[in-house]
Amino acid sequence: IGESVENGVFTSVNGKFTIAIPELPKRTLDHATEKAKAKRVDVGKQFVWLFEKTLYTLYYNPPFDFDGNPSPQVYADIENGTRKGILNSNATLISEKPIKLGEYRGTEFRYVISNGVRYINRIYLVGDMGYQVVGGYADEKEERAVIAVLDSFTPLKSKP
Repeated sequence: IGESVENGVFTSVNGKFTIAIPELPKRTLDHATEKAKAKRVDVGKQFVWLFEKTLYTLYYNPPFDFDGNPSPQVYADIENGTRKGILNSNATLISEKPIKLGEYRGTEFRYVISNGVRYINRIYLVGDMGYQVVGGYADEKEERAVIAVLDSFTPLKSKP
């Protein structure tokens, strides 16, 4: 429940977004602890898609910790956490630049890991929801296709 694919677009109702990936994820990682599950609090999920030449992950993070306690999203923390994650994985950071998603600010990180796979990682804070949208590719010919998918990421407006 909550995820679907229609007309080549994946939608996550709980994550409040769509992205132009024409299938359900290969894996979904739920970051909730038993405490959060007992409270029925969605603390965020990470979706993983694997294709022949590309891979994508999309992580949404509502304003809760993994135990389901309120925990406001702070953009600087999301940015620093992403930077630390890149460095801790021994990846080489190629570039970091501010980007926009409509009225929302974001940051795009580009990095390469030791096996030569390149990643474009975009983070956003949309209202109180954090997002990390990542595309990976080994062959530079795939970069344009990866960017097209990342560019298709669209937060859904909350219904009043």
